[in-house]
Amino acid sequence: MILIAINAIYPPRFATTHNLKNYKALKSLVLKSALSGVFLATPIYLIIIIYGRDILALFGPEFGAAYPVLLILATAQFFNVATGSIGFLLNMTGHDNLMKNAAIILVLVGLPSYTLLTMGFGIYGSAIGLAGVIVGQNLLSLALIFIKRKSIFGN
Repeated sequence: MILIAINAIYPPRFATTHNLKNYKALKSLVLKSALSGVFLATPIYLIIIIYGRDILALFGPEFGAAYPVLLILATAQFFNVATGSIGFLLNMTGHDNLMKNAAIILVLVGLPSYTLLTMGFGIYGSAIGLAGVIVGQNLLSLALIFIKRKSIFGN
């Protein structure tokens, strides 16, 4: 929910600021979007870490066994929120083809990996596979931003 809200606010501002060639403001917006995500997601993440097992147990004692899965998925989602709207940054600054190609690569690598991990390790493999796709997408986007930083941020 936090990332949905952030992605509703910042990406259009990325596009406008980039189009105006106000690169200093763009850097500030990117940082602000990531820090907003960390600020808003940290309390929820900490609640999950500290009380996750108890929260799951509310649904029945057998749900407590899924606590490691919850931690894996929560950590991946926290990383997703902490990296902010980086995919949108690429899309909104004229690098949408890069994001398209990154998405294709992630599907081609992620889907077989996700399937094999699920087959080999069950629900834990499934959680690791999904976490890998989430983290992989953000790491790939960060790498693309680093590579294209001059055309994105103008320096």
